[in-house]
Amino acid sequence: LTNLATVGVATAINNLILFFAKLVIAVGSASLCWLTITTFVAEEDSPSSLLVPVVITFMLAWFVGSLFMSVYALAVDTILICYCEDSKANDGSPTKPYYMSNGLKKIARKSNKMFKREAQSRKEASEVENDDSMSVGPEEEAKPLL
Repeated sequence: LTNLATVGVATAINNLILFFAKLVIAVGSASLCWLTITTFVAEEDSPSSLLVPVVITFMLAWFVGSLFMSVYALAVDTILICYCEDSKANDGSPTKPYYMSNGLKKIARKSNKMFKREAQSRKEASEVENDDSMSVGPEEEAKPLL
């Protein structure tokens, strides 16, 4: 119950996105069916009504789109459950850091807390690393091609 609002909002947004994705897939396929029949089928071979093949194409595309989008929905639900468990079990301290990716931490506005000396040592290490990458030693100097 601690993450009920998070799960509810994420599920609502996910369902809305999935609905529009399935709608775009189905409408695009039905439009392509209509365009194909009107453009490439000769008059004598064309169906008496364009409605039947377009509606059948729409329904099949909706079904196939639903199958593909259910895989996406499963992935989103899995990431959401992992996020909720990580937030519940960890607090971002050095002894209990978050295990979520940096991108997810940025979206959720969470960060691992560090002690001041640990943050300072990391900053110094990154500065030394940047200084080393900028220097060019004598063995790295450019040699003439001829």
